[in-house]
Formats: sequence, C-alpha cells, structure tokens
Amino acid sequence: MRHTTLLFLAITSLTLPAASEVRGLDQPARIFVPVLVANLNGANGSVWQTELWATNTSDQPVLYQIAPCNQSDCNRANTVPPQNTVPIGESPRPAGRWLPVDPAIHLALRLRDLSRNAASAGIDIPIIRENDFRADEINLNAIPRDARFRVTLRVYGLDAGGDVMVDQLAVNGNLVGTIPVTLAPPTDPGLLSGYAQVALDTTPDTTPIRLRIRPRTSNLRIWALVSITNNVTSEVTVVQPYRQ
Repeated sequence: MRHTTLLFLAITSLTLPAASEVRGLDQPARIFVPVLVANLNGANGSVWQTELWATNTSDQPVLYQIAPCNQSDCNRANTVPPQNTVPIGESPRPAGRWLPVDPAIHLALRLRDLSRNAASAGIDIPIIRENDFRADEINLNAIPRDARFRVTLRVYGLDAGGDVMVDQLAVNGNLVGTIPVTLAPPTDPGLLSGYAQVALDTTPDTTPIRLRIRPRTSNLRIWALVSITNNVTSEVTVVQPYRQ
C-alpha cells in the first residue's frame, strides 16, 4: 500500500467569477467514512477499491473541497453543479477519515473487488456521524464463526485512542470469551480517528455470536463494524450497530 500525504478538511464560502454563485459552509459539521482504499491487494487475488460519490441535491452550485488544491481555479474544480453526482477523489486511508458536511451534499461510499467486477457491483459502507460514537457500549449482532469466512472487527475512537473490551456472547447471553483491544491514537485528530483491527477466530461451533464492545478508557467514545468476507468469492457482508 502506498503512503500518502495527509489531507486536510477544507470547505469555504468562495464565490465563482461571473454570475454563478457557489454556496459554502462557514463552520461545517463533519461525518466519518470508516474505510478508503485504492487498488489494495487482498486474499485470493482480490483487489479492493472504495468509491466516494457526492450528489448536490440543491438547485445551485455547491463548493465541496476535502483536499489541498494547486490548480489555477480551485473554486471551480471543487464545485458540484446543481443536481449532479460526481466522484470525489480521496487519498487511501484504510482506517477512515472525517469529511465536512454540507446539507445539500449527499455522500455515498461503496466498496468493491476489482477482480470480480463482472460478479458484483460492491457493497455500501455506512457513513457515520459524531453522535453515532458511544461512551457506553456498541453491540454487533449475529456474527458468524464459520471457517468459510474471514471475520474482521474494526473499532474507531472519536478523536482519541484508548482501551476497549470486546465480549463474545452466545445467543443465550452467556459470555464465551473476551478480547482486550487497544486503539491506536489518531496521528491527526480532527481528520483521523483512533483505530484498532482484530481478526476473529472461527470455532467448530458455528452458532452466531454477539460482540459487545465497551470503552475502558475514561471519556472514550467508540463506533465499530464487522466485515465478513467469503474465502472463495470475496463477497463482503458488513455488520454495523443498530441505530436507535
């Protein structure tokens, strides 16, 4: 995987020349995309790619800039025309990154295996808001332990690293195992999150389990997902927390 220069969040209220008016945000909120990859080689010849799309649902141009710009007309280059859907170029970040929010811009993130384009159009990946990060616990339900799949848990910390405990619970609520996990702190808080990744073991008992993730570090807020990848087809299923 190639190393890349850290990008910064930039969304401003510049104005295009001539008659066009571009709306920006003075103090944008933010959302989190949990994975961004490009031509990432995986198991069994798979090649993983994320595609980030932005749709301008308004009737006026919207400036949506997420990276430094060295073009002669950065304002125009980062403007999404009315009612248009455009791809957003992004630096690969397997542990995700924060993006600015504009009420008119609707984002969509899709992950696909380029080696199997003819078989699948990919899977939608959830885009997370700050209030999805929890200080009490995250539950991920009906996680298989079948050896035909690779099961990976990804845990994110809101602007911080820290310790969490991952409880594995049987369908009847009995505790079958615990895993202490430490999230690495973000190298650039505000752009990146705390992060840890855990490959879960399969067992002879293929009955699904529930994962309960609880922060052990004071004031740590977390979010998590599980990816379940078929060893033969590379088809991916994503399990995310229930949203109340």
